[in-house]
This record gives sequence, structure tokens and C-alpha cells, in this order.
Amino acid sequence: MQRVAGLCMARLREPESTAQTLQLWIKGPVFYGAKATLNAAETENEVRFRLALHGDPRAALVGQWQDASI
Repeated sequence: MQRVAGLCMARLREPESTAQTLQLWIKGPVFYGAKATLNAAETENEVRFRLALHGDPRAALVGQWQDASI
């Protein structure tokens, strides 16, 4: 799951601060080679995201990446 989280984070805009917090909730498996959709909502200080496998409305990974200096 660490690889999946890293791939998600590589595609998101990171918080501007060098002090950051990442919270992840693993909701289900993500199989190697599976097609998935990454959705994100960004504000000035945080990015909330969810990863879902194609054909499954439930999220397999949910995260919140935020500025920890606030």
C-alpha cells in the first residue's frame, strides 16, 4: 500500500510548507496492475484525495495531506 500512496502523492500538489502531515485510511486492496481513479480536492493548506478501483464506487485509499505548521 505504501507504493500506491506514493504514486498518488506524486500526482498531487503538495502543501507549500516544509512541515507536512499525511493521514491515510486504507479501505480495501489495490491490486498490482489494476485500473484506478484518483480524485482530489485542494485548498490552500491541504489536499484531500481518494483512490477507487474502476467499477467500484467505494474508495480503496483515502488521504489528507496538509500543512502541519498551522
